[in-house]
Amino acid sequence: MKTLFPSILIVLLFTLGCDLAKPKPRETEPEPVATVETQPTDPTPEKTEPETERVKADIGMTGKGQYGQGGGEKPMDIILVPVSQNFLIRERIALQQIEYAEKMYKAEHEKLPDTHEEYMRDVLQGMPLPKLPAGHKYVYDPKEQQLMIEQPKNE
Repeated sequence: MKTLFPSILIVLLFTLGCDLAKPKPRETEPEPVATVETQPTDPTPEKTEPETERVKADIGMTGKGQYGQGGGEKPMDIILVPVSQNFLIRERIALQQIEYAEKMYKAEHEKLPDTHEEYMRDVLQGMPLPKLPAGHKYVYDPKEQQLMIEQPKNE
């Protein structure tokens, strides 16, 4: 009898619970809700390219090696100064190679190219350039006859 009562109670609760869980059908249909079409007050602004500026490709263009130029006063200078110089020397070598390639092209053609594509193809000839930070790119300016870096204006 002790085991029969809890079993009956569970079955009874289960059957009553199932009836309560069933959704009751609606007797009346809900009234339709009126929709109002709204126009945005401000039209969405068109995507515009961020303003950029061009600077001459020079030492420090990659942003690497900017670890301070201490004179040995701080304990970390013994590590940071040589690491900084390593990056800056690599950039200097790359710029000297670019300058040499420009001189060789100019000696053969008596002028530098008129377009960016010609400069990249004929002068640099696939020469590896130092990797620039995100948002920066190399651009040849035929007016200045100079390799420039195009970067966001806020820097």
